Amino acid sequence: MREAVGTLKTTVISDDAQTHVYEICREFDITGEEVILLTLYPTLTEPNTFDLSSMHLMNHAFDEGLQ
Repeated sequence: MREAVGTLKTTVISDDAQTHVYEICREFDITGEEVILLTLYPTLTEPNTFDLSSMHLMNHAFDEGLQ
């Protein structure tokens, strides 16, 4: 049996009304190469929510061994 444990820290920077999001930063505690994904028009204001674009990018980063 194999167990994998990781921690994801999410920081969302938005205006006070949460109508404009300026930055979403997701940090993993897994060692390896660093990945920086820049996307335009982030739409999330809740740190525990993923949109389809961010899920797709993160899944493919792990598929390529960029952890």
